[in-house]
Amino acid sequence: MPALRNRFDPEATCWRFDLLTDVTGLDRERVRAWTLARVLENCLWDVEDGEDELDEVQLSIARNLLARQASGRAGCLHDSYRRACRCP
Repeated sequence: MPALRNRFDPEATCWRFDLLTDVTGLDRERVRAWTLARVLENCLWDVEDGEDELDEVQLSIARNLLARQASGRAGCLHDSYRRACRCP
């Protein structure tokens, strides 16, 4: 999560995610599932701690990764980062 959350830019989420999985050689779908699980866990901790609202950064990361999964595209959804991604 720190690789996606630190110096957060919502348009760079997919690009950073692709870079992370490419450099580490990890399975992209498995990392996506673990990242989404971690976002859920973080949000549940916030609720347990009495937070009134969920963290927008966490929600944005989840939305971006879920949108990519739903679209069936392997590359980034954000035009400004396409050169660094494997978008068709």
